[in-house]
Amino acid sequence: MGRPIFLDRDGVINVEPSKFGRDYVTSPQEFQFISDAINGLKMLVENNYDVYIISNQAGVAKGIFTVQQLQDVTDYMLEILNQKGIKIKGVFYCIHRSEDNCNCRKPKTGNLEIVWQKYSGLKKDKIFFVGDQERDIHTARNFSILSILVLSGKTSVSELGRFSIIPEYVAYNLYDAVKNIILK
Repeated sequence: MGRPIFLDRDGVINVEPSKFGRDYVTSPQEFQFISDAINGLKMLVENNYDVYIISNQAGVAKGIFTVQQLQDVTDYMLEILNQKGIKIKGVFYCIHRSEDNCNCRKPKTGNLEIVWQKYSGLKKDKIFFVGDQERDIHTARNFSILSILVLSGKTSVSELGRFSIIPEYVAYNLYDAVKNIILK
């Protein structure tokens, strides 16, 4: 068993849908890997990290896309990664809206807690959550792990000053985070 690492999906692994004028990725045709994200994921797996994707996908609860459409996008992503020798240990989505007040919607930590049960006894001091929004930084803090904000998604450098919480690290994208922070 490797060391777990938690990654948001949109804006970390794939191009943030807002870059295309959309709120969500609703089909495999809309899913596009961020440049070098696959290389970053490969480096994690080669260095014995267990990669878990933790993502809010409220478009299901809002009726914008179905659970099956979400699964189709996930299957597409995992198929491409598997072809490149990258095995993702798990994908956990919250399909609820903010007002549903569930435990799995970031910044709450329900999905991380499910994963963490497999790693009893492991200290959290070198565990990372990589995300592209302030909510991801809050998620890391709420779970007492380290946060890395990547600038490949929704957040720009100029927006950091408005955050109510500061990430431990900031990186250009996932590859930069892996190469210059996680594997250092």
